[in-house]
Amino acid sequence: METGLWIFIIATVISLIILKKSWDYDAFPWGLMLVVGIFGFLFFGIWGLLIGIFVVGAIINFALSFIFRILSKIFDIGLIRKRDRILIAKGFLAEHKNEIFALFKKHAGAMDLARRAGFFSKLSEKQVEDSTREFGEMYSEKKLIDAYSRYINEIYAEANKLENPVKRHKWDLGSAGLRENFVKGGQKWIEKPFMDSRPPFPSSGPETTEIKKKFVEFCENVIFDNPERVGIVPSN
Repeated sequence: METGLWIFIIATVISLIILKKSWDYDAFPWGLMLVVGIFGFLFFGIWGLLIGIFVVGAIINFALSFIFRILSKIFDIGLIRKRDRILIAKGFLAEHKNEIFALFKKHAGAMDLARRAGFFSKLSEKQVEDSTREFGEMYSEKKLIDAYSRYINEIYAEANKLENPVKRHKWDLGSAGLRENFVKGGQKWIEKPFMDSRPPFPSSGPETTEIKKKFVEFCENVIFDNPERVGIVPSN
């Protein structure tokens, strides 16, 4: 009984070390699977090890990944803290407000042309007024800041989809946070067409592509070189 207790304590300590190291190296899911396998081995031998790693551990990882994905959408969680993404968005908007306002005027002109051509003829006067008001609100400072802060997460999402990302080690699951992958993900994001009217990209075009390029370059500079540019205090 005493021997079994000591084995359990030692296994627990080893497991905590594995989890800590795997977290430090952005390989936490692999560390978690190994820990489940270790305890499976203690109770059920070699079969417990195999089932713990490849079945139970994999299922736990899948469930946690699914839950985190949902929570990240609800609470706007990303690789960068939300408050820092907001600072980046504010900084970019401050430096490029004239170009963004030009896109706003282009979008407004397109809507006015559509209205004159009769595309909104089936709508009531109130519906047209509501649509016009919503359009104006879409380009409000608050909406723009929120949109740009979320675009940063979209760039990281594209970086996560890269086929051959740069990795710090074989099991690296945080490779989207590396500069090389962020830049490549940014290029994918620039090329990705928007299917809705989220500001400030109502449609494709050279102006849209140019401002998206500038946004990726701005984010790269702030995140990897000069966070103080927008008032971010780097964490130690």
